Amino acid sequence: MGFKEVMNKFMGNESIDKERFKEIEREHRLQKKLVERQKSSDERELDRFLESERKKRIKEELNSFREQQKKELWESNMFKDKKNMLKQKNIFANNKNIFKGGKKLFLK
Repeated sequence: MGFKEVMNKFMGNESIDKERFKEIEREHRLQKKLVERQKSSDERELDRFLESERKKRIKEELNSFREQQKKELWESNMFKDKKNMLKQKNIFANNKNIFKGGKKLFLK
């Protein structure tokens, strides 16, 4: 069995799986439509309201979780290894523009 035959066999199985998945997805959509049609308009409205409330709660929880992560990041000692770097004197603080005749910082 050559490489082409192996690849054709592999790709053939994949296309069969995709077709099965599409069929199952279609059946699921049809089943969902049937269930929705059996409900009264009030039940559908209530379902939409409950779904929107659920989405709001999820967004609020997600936002609070993100804020908590941000807070933890900033409260953590993220400059722990950089203490020496932060305590060094800024060599550029009192110097003029080096390109307009200021001090030569890099050449002696």
